[in-house]
Amino acid sequence: LALEEPYEAPAYAGLTPAATIQPEYSILVDLSPGEEAVLARMKSKTRYNIRLSARKGVTARIVRPGEGDAEEAFEAFWALFTETNRRAKLLQHARSYYETVFRAMEQPGGAAFVSLAEYQGKPLAAGLFVAFAGRVDYLYGGSSREHKNVMAPYAMHWAAMRWGMEHGYRVYDLWGVPRVLTPESHAYGIYRFKEGFGGRRVRFPAYVRPLSPLYGPVQTALRWRKNWVNWRTRGTPRDVL
Repeated sequence: LALEEPYEAPAYAGLTPAATIQPEYSILVDLSPGEEAVLARMKSKTRYNIRLSARKGVTARIVRPGEGDAEEAFEAFWALFTETNRRAKLLQHARSYYETVFRAMEQPGGAAFVSLAEYQGKPLAAGLFVAFAGRVDYLYGGSSREHKNVMAPYAMHWAAMRWGMEHGYRVYDLWGVPRVLTPESHAYGIYRFKEGFGGRRVRFPAYVRPLSPLYGPVQTALRWRKNWVNWRTRGTPRDVL
């Protein structure tokens, strides 16, 4: 259920609106018109940065599990991902979690891949993606602060989008963006970057059906715990997205 503005979640008998576990808002880009139309719908600055990265000599490649350079590509992704999370004070799972996503999501009818952007042989941006049921999902990613002027993250995403179009996928999901769009938001810069690719912001609401009277108190306790973890990690009780 992907809701567009005004993002009001419908009511369902027996179900109660609930906080989401995964990001509640995302940006979806329609890939079906093809490369030229997708580029034309982007913000001019994003389109410029994609072309600038190519002129600067950034190369981007798609690597799937089982290919000869899969281990090298995943290692580059992991290094950039952990560097970015450390810089942004974000938590992450153990490495084995992401390795499992990379391997297990490579299935008949679907795919998993790393999109890796490099400059002068050095990895600068990488993302871990899964593709299934007509959609390419950007799950995790990171970038280096070195050579920021070559715009490697734009090349990384454009390579993944082109791969999706070449393989018949219709939607590119940029994954989480903030629910509150204010410049003071911890992740507002993420939103500005992702919206530049020309997609539409959608909401994925969550519902629960409590089966125990303990549900409410347990949820409250978990929320308090999450607030405490957020405060300890980033100095604010607010979630990033």
